[in-house]
Amino acid sequence: MSEAKILLVDDESDVLEGLIDYLGSKGFDVDTATSGEMALDAVKTDPPDLVILDVRMPGMDGIEVCRRLRKLSPSTRIIFLSALQQDVDKAKGLMIGGDDYIAKPFSTLELLARVKAVLRRGGAPEPPQIFEFGDIKIVPIRREVTRAGEIVEMTAKEFDLVYYLVQHQGEALSRDQLLESVWGQDQFPTTRTVDFHIFQLRKKLEENSVRPEFFRTIRGVGYKFVNE
Repeated sequence: MSEAKILLVDDESDVLEGLIDYLGSKGFDVDTATSGEMALDAVKTDPPDLVILDVRMPGMDGIEVCRRLRKLSPSTRIIFLSALQQDVDKAKGLMIGGDDYIAKPFSTLELLARVKAVLRRGGAPEPPQIFEFGDIKIVPIRREVTRAGEIVEMTAKEFDLVYYLVQHQGEALSRDQLLESVWGQDQFPTTRTVDFHIFQLRKKLEENSVRPEFFRTIRGVGYKFVNE
């Protein structure tokens, strides 16, 4: 494991310089990229064992890099770095293919421990999870929804909502719970926001949006995804 190849991707040169020296001193083969495009080119040329990837970068951000990297090199591990510590960012990063997440600022000892833990898992990551119901297919790693084989155009929040609902199949979820889990505490939506997005999901994914089969209203509570 000490000879593992690591690609550091960050637009902050001081972060890269510090990590190159530290991880290099621990026996790792370290390469760097200062943009998403450079990172993908590096992966095409020589796939690393692990990518340490900053989420917030100008141009192509870390989330998009992760999506593309997973197609180029499915077995490469990914640790996200971010100065934003909201749980929703962490969940989003891991959902589309990240293996771990560490918030800035971090100690080098903590990062080293995370690196070793991720590399110890070895092998290829588990196959991407896919949800299917009726003629609908949801592929989270690509943030893609199809109906009868055709792409369904969805906003980011519509996808986040449908993905959360199918993950909690059969559970009665309150509007407040959906607001907190999908929109996050840094947003300012209302319960009517949830109702509107459910209405949109039904129009796009239900055979009959007036009498929904999958996205059902639980009177006095909220909503529930059912796949019978």
